[in-house]
Amino acid sequence: MGWKKLNLLGKGSYGSVYSAGEATGSLIAVKSCDVSLSSSLQFEEKLLQLLSDCPFVINGIGSDISMEEGTCVYNLLLEYASGGSLDNLIKKSHNNNNGGKNKMSESEIASYAFMLLMGLSSIHNKGIVHCDFKPANILVIPTRNRMNLLKIADFGLSKIAGDMGSNGKSRCTPLYASPESYLWGLNEKPGDIWALGCIIVEMITGMPLWSSKNYADLVGQIAYRKPVLPGNLSKEVQDFLTRCLERDYRKRWTADMLLNHPFILKNLNNLSIDEIKSLHQELVTSKKRNIMEKPWIYLKGMFSTCTNSTTPVPAAAVVEKAAVAEKVGGEADDVVNNQKKLFTFLPHNLLAGAN
Repeated sequence: MGWKKLNLLGKGSYGSVYSAGEATGSLIAVKSCDVSLSSSLQFEEKLLQLLSDCPFVINGIGSDISMEEGTCVYNLLLEYASGGSLDNLIKKSHNNNNGGKNKMSESEIASYAFMLLMGLSSIHNKGIVHCDFKPANILVIPTRNRMNLLKIADFGLSKIAGDMGSNGKSRCTPLYASPESYLWGLNEKPGDIWALGCIIVEMITGMPLWSSKNYADLVGQIAYRKPVLPGNLSKEVQDFLTRCLERDYRKRWTADMLLNHPFILKNLNNLSIDEIKSLHQELVTSKKRNIMEKPWIYLKGMFSTCTNSTTPVPAAAVVEKAAVAEKVGGEADDVVNNQKKLFTFLPHNLLAGAN
């Protein structure tokens, strides 16, 4: 093996997760279980291979089999997230001991929501349902600025969309489960969006959306009651959460629709150049991440959508439009200006290949 297990990070029904050191000195994460019980990890590896072009999904590095204390062990090798999980980040931001200094701002929450939506968009457009979307399954990679990079992880309960054999009962962690998962045993893409709404509420308040006495009480609330949103929300946040937490899953917005919501667009326009540059560099220059050949294609979604369309503006068209606006001494619209601000930091060879 070219790596060695170091510290136990956690345990689950699938097995255990360890930090591990490679011969190069780099850290990775390793999910391990008995080979005879490894079907879930093997399925997760296949899903991560399908999603390897999305920088907002944790990267799978590979797998191997080792002998440990006489047991044949299957190991899934993953990108290491040094910032822990979003669950840790939320608890830290709402820690009463720090006087609220680390509390997430609306623009920060919108930026994180954007990253999660980009990840969900890629997952859903490839016919996959995560099924256990929650803060503990979202990993944090710090950047040089306060902005962190979020990556979706843990596909152990995921399924192929439309596979009715995988339905019948809720697969999600109860606090993030959707009404339809309890009422009809449906575990499809809209369920991930409902969970996103629960996560956003938790980022805002530091508390879960639901408060219950026991499991039965929780299930009853989720199945039959309308969620009560936090007070003092901006109109954009309130509407965004309403779209995510729509009880009728057929009317719930998709990830692609939510990427064009004013809550996302308005707040992302306020990102500083340093924050954009830091995020871009984290995606492009990280040595241990299997970033796709053109990582800007996902970042461009940050500034290439508009409220009256669900179709991103092609990168080449944005660059060309900005250039024309400069020649005639005019001023490009907000979308183009923000796109241009991002493209300033992209390698010229990537811009030349934009399409």
